[in-house]
Amino acid sequence: MTHARVATEPIARAQDLARAAHRAGLLAGAAGQPAVGARRLRAGLSALGWAEHHDRPAATQVAEVHHSLAARLLISLAHFEAEKGRPEYGMRLLDQAEPMTAKQDRGLLLDQRGLALLRTGRDGQALPLFDEAIAALRGYSEAATAVSCTWITPICAGPGPTCAGASGSARNTGSS
Repeated sequence: MTHARVATEPIARAQDLARAAHRAGLLAGAAGQPAVGARRLRAGLSALGWAEHHDRPAATQVAEVHHSLAARLLISLAHFEAEKGRPEYGMRLLDQAEPMTAKQDRGLLLDQRGLALLRTGRDGQALPLFDEAIAALRGYSEAATAVSCTWITPICAGPGPTCAGASGSARNTGSS
């Protein structure tokens, strides 16, 4: 066994554990169990070196090789925290995720930040983020864009104060 392979085994093992925890967490959340999903995500983040109640930012706790994966787990955890009625804490988790977020995942971060803002009644701040998220998600996957549009369309489907400030792609301009 080469020295390089020995050095990468702990990294690969930590990432495998984190990816499995992420999948399990997302499945629990999809089954209507955000608390269970959050516990699984925390376990995945722990495997990457993250300690929730640590004074240091996540980006300094987690090795750089794990940054993008840790960011995805934090973005998912932020969503579950908001589902559990803690959108402000979810926003703080997104703040931790942001400096570690890979360019291709930026749309997911923006989408979750927009959802957290909606949950706190800050629709005017949320809608421009959805515009940015949709633009960023266009190259990501059709499923991710569909999720964003599913949330945004009902919000902007009709006239009213919620939609008055909507611009660009976050505004439902169709009549279907």
